[in-house]
Amino acid sequence: MYHKGERNWLSLKSSSALQKGVMNMLSSSSLHDVGKATVIFRGVFLQNLNLTRRIEQAYRIYLNI
Repeated sequence: MYHKGERNWLSLKSSSALQKGVMNMLSSSSLHDVGKATVIFRGVFLQNLNLTRRIEQAYRIYLNI
């Protein structure tokens, strides 16, 4: 539904956030920190999902679908 470049940019952005989240989880020592990292990661994932939907909607309106 969007240009290849846009999709690549979005996946690149989310994968770097994912890597940061995983690295934070691995480097954190206590279970509490892992829990916090999971919540943060989930928040980042949901934000990216909403962003993708918004871009898709805007693009559909732009194309008049």
